[in-house]
Amino acid sequence: MAVEKESFKCRSLLEDGVQVLKVLDLDLRAQLRQRLLQAAQEFPEFVPGAQKLVLGSFGALGNPAAFHHPVVRECRLHCMASATRLFRAHLAATHAARAAQAAHAPRRLELLWDRLCIRLKGSKMCGETVHRDVAKFKLKEDEIFGGWMNLDCPAVGMGRAWGVQAALPTACWRLTRSTLSLQDLAAKTQPGVVTTGVLVKTQGVPLLPSGQQPPMYAKNHLNFWREGLITWSKQSIRDSCKELTRCGPTELRLVPRFFPSLEALGLPLYANYTEEELNIMRPAEEWRIFGKHYRLWPDFEPVSLRPFMEVEVGQKRTWSAMDS
Repeated sequence: MAVEKESFKCRSLLEDGVQVLKVLDLDLRAQLRQRLLQAAQEFPEFVPGAQKLVLGSFGALGNPAAFHHPVVRECRLHCMASATRLFRAHLAATHAARAAQAAHAPRRLELLWDRLCIRLKGSKMCGETVHRDVAKFKLKEDEIFGGWMNLDCPAVGMGRAWGVQAALPTACWRLTRSTLSLQDLAAKTQPGVVTTGVLVKTQGVPLLPSGQQPPMYAKNHLNFWREGLITWSKQSIRDSCKELTRCGPTELRLVPRFFPSLEALGLPLYANYTEEELNIMRPAEEWRIFGKHYRLWPDFEPVSLRPFMEVEVGQKRTWSAMDS
């Protein structure tokens, strides 16, 4: 039976597999959007005035500044602060999670590295076949949740044409019992992948949750849109950030398909990450965000007795006496 769009309301992740959260009020969203677009104009990998910051209509950036600029980091904090209550409710509704918590194997929440997406007016998205994104390095029992924070002024869906410009800091989460971040799991498994500690120290480009490197252009651009790639590199990319790339019988200095770190490029680094910013990027049960204390689990939580569903009592967590 068809459901009218206006009558559908997201109830929970468990029931619908999707949830919409209010992260910012309208005024703060407009301010943050403007600051983010201004930050993008100041990314050091590009020449002043560069408009297109990545090839392809999808608009997901792959330069290191797009991951480490202070405004991008602020967006992550807003996303994490709004998501803790959602995931607390999700865990409370999951029988297995309650049993695991009672067995002293608590779930932890981690905000995953992902890309800033900026789409210019007139961009046309290519059609995609039905697919499911998979986190390559996740553990068997991990739960991965994809999402984004929409900063576009009219609230629009991912598949619609944008207004003036869209800024979408993606926000993906991982529920896990591990203390290792997804980036650190990848570093243990795949040679050449740096740990979270090295990543933030050098301000490099992380792996996506899928385990892929974020590209600045597709392989097909080099083969079938070479002149456009050459022109864009000349017009938009700083000479010091280009690399020798084979184009047919010759080599030209072009934008790297995969950018190295700001440190490797010899560019100034942004301010060091604070503990507040670092803590949300690794699995944890509690955080201090914008000076406020957030917990994944409530102060009092059910402890299962035998049989599980018949009797429940409250037990205080050892860390819950911390000042809020």
